[in-house]
Amino acid sequence: MVSALSLVVASWVYFGGGPGTTNGGLEVAAVSMDSVVEIPATTRSTATRGENAPISTPQKTVPVDITLKNTCSMPIIVKEIRGEVLHFAELPDCGRFGGGPAVLSASFGLVIPTTFRDDARKPTTTQIAMPADFVVEPGSVGRMEVTFGPETQNSSFVKPNIMAVKISLVPDVGEPLLIGTAGGVSQVQDVVHMAEHESYFARPQPADCNRANLREVLKVTRSSDVRSPYLTQMEKIYAKYA
Repeated sequence: MVSALSLVVASWVYFGGGPGTTNGGLEVAAVSMDSVVEIPATTRSTATRGENAPISTPQKTVPVDITLKNTCSMPIIVKEIRGEVLHFAELPDCGRFGGGPAVLSASFGLVIPTTFRDDARKPTTTQIAMPADFVVEPGSVGRMEVTFGPETQNSSFVKPNIMAVKISLVPDVGEPLLIGTAGGVSQVQDVVHMAEHESYFARPQPADCNRANLREVLKVTRSSDVRSPYLTQMEKIYAKYA
């Protein structure tokens, strides 16, 4: 999979404010989840037996936008990005939208391996990582975007995967630098569909489904330092019809 890590901007002016977490000369100046990026992805139908050629279906997601500054006199290289999965859930389809069976694989940076158990995807490990080669020059700032999500997703129904992931950066010197916990949803298009067809959630039968999904979303939002705006949108929809 393509590593979804990129250098966005670098300058010689320090950013003000931010979390202020430090590790030697490397400091976290700011962390946010505001922008939407597109990443490579493929969809494969599982409706028939045998091999099915995957179809390119690029997906949108909200990355963790991290601004770092280097206050020492030597370059600092981020060699690895680590994640700890604190919460993960594949939510049932309360709107009962449905479709033909298909699986989607997207090129997230931090990939959460999953298995299908008890009618839902579940992570097989809580510890994930990706290699990096991100240089922050002395006296400067650098900005990176890190995406995270499951190895595979359901592409047939509106069954969003939500997760809270604690992220750390491993520099070439010193201890890992804690960034914080990010709350995300892997299928932006599902949340857009939910908002466009919100009345589907007002039916009598999915009230229990809305309440159960709301509880799962709240686990993620309450444990996150930053979160995707689409996660907040999901919370409002489920709360309205719970």
